[in-house]
Amino acid sequence: IEIVIKDTSTVDGILKLLEKEGVCTAEDLKKEMLNGKFRSPLLDEASTNSSIYYKFEGYLLPDTYYFYKNDDPNRVLQKFLDNLESKFPQKMRDDAKAKGYTTSQILTMASIIELESCGYYDEMSKIAAVFYNRLNQWPAGQRKLQSDPTMNYPYGDGAYNTYEVEGLPPGPLCNPTKAAIEAAVYPEENFDYYFFVTDKNFKFYYNKTDAEHTRTIANLKRQKLWK
Repeated sequence: IEIVIKDTSTVDGILKLLEKEGVCTAEDLKKEMLNGKFRSPLLDEASTNSSIYYKFEGYLLPDTYYFYKNDDPNRVLQKFLDNLESKFPQKMRDDAKAKGYTTSQILTMASIIELESCGYYDEMSKIAAVFYNRLNQWPAGQRKLQSDPTMNYPYGDGAYNTYEVEGLPPGPLCNPTKAAIEAAVYPEENFDYYFFVTDKNFKFYYNKTDAEHTRTIANLKRQKLWK
């Protein structure tokens, strides 16, 4: 069976799709996630934060896969993990580590980039730079990413809401694409912006100050471009 995992897919959505297509039941896959043994250095390095609902969130890379009807749940999940490892290779993981980030943190940042980019891959490295600037350059106590999609993650009792918590969420909010992972490891260089917004045509506007950001929004509303 050919299964296409779309960008921004969550574990919940993927399990429902696999069950609908007759690959495995969602219940069997959930059990395997909890109890199965897998060969995956990436999964071995996953965060153990108790707020994480699905350990596999962020590790089921969007792509095209081929499975069998009534497939083995362990085999299905291992195929996802193997694909992620091939698309997030050791060189990238080493580069992330050199910058002070774990693979789990990179996948978490990549998931935010994925959700914020609205599928516009060319903007991902700039979005990554904006969030890293907030994370690394705003004063301690004010390092809130303020990413709108993080308010909507249904698990974690608010721990994923970056308007309320400082720094990165405890884990990924969706399963990011290879492009988003690359942007998380290699953000746009020398891009000293801290705010961005899109208009209803999905044109991106970047600003350095809150005042500039506010003016941009006001201009978009005046031009009836605010979505």
